[in-house]
Amino acid sequence: MLLAASGGAFAQPAEGPPFRTVAKGSAPLSRSVVTTVTAYDAPQWEGSWQLLWSDPSGQAAQPPMPLPVVDFRRSMLLGVVLASNPTGCAGVSITGLQLRPGQLVVRYQEKRRQRGEACTSAYPTAYHFVSTPRSSLPVVFEHEPMASADTTATAQTRCGWFDNPTPGNAWLHDREGEWTVGIQGGHQAEGDWPSFSAAQWVRTNGSHGYGCACLRVVVELASRQVVRIASATARPLSACRGDKALKKPPG
Repeated sequence: MLLAASGGAFAQPAEGPPFRTVAKGSAPLSRSVVTTVTAYDAPQWEGSWQLLWSDPSGQAAQPPMPLPVVDFRRSMLLGVVLASNPTGCAGVSITGLQLRPGQLVVRYQEKRRQRGEACTSAYPTAYHFVSTPRSSLPVVFEHEPMASADTTATAQTRCGWFDNPTPGNAWLHDREGEWTVGIQGGHQAEGDWPSFSAAQWVRTNGSHGYGCACLRVVVELASRQVVRIASATARPLSACRGDKALKKPPG
């Protein structure tokens, strides 16, 4: 699916540089990580567009959609390509640009499945590309959590076992059950994980394992995902071992 808008005037946001959508939609190909794109000329843009329609080896998996036109004499191109999502409800939107000292910041939001929303079982790769007047500033991309009826509006404190059994994978087990903090190649909560001392950490797989912690988090109730970690504090193992309501992580 492709939704594209080329030509026309730049949209002027309330703050920050103007930008215009060049292409927005999804490609039926698998991607394991979020990719950001900054292109200053047509060859860079064409290479990024071709890669979107290619398999991980770089071979074209299907004929690409026509390359949207960008006037690189006056403009540059910015884009976000999400990791593939197991539902057809995934999406991404660049929500704004912001000038900071020495930086051009690109803010984007990821759309997730909402409670009761009917989705396909495909694994689409969502993307959004915009053009904006050329700038020589370094470009930084920032993810913004998307609020929903199933997302807690403010951070709440949750304490329990923090389980990190393998690289990129982590869960928090509190009195209400299991919350997904990170999945390798998929969802990753914003913010820093707790830092444990050797005495606070049980190794189960090399340097990976579990410890006891309290996290201030924003969570998505429907998916039981941690969206953002505001703060994280490691606790003695005895604090969780003494709480009979907590189920110790496997391993």
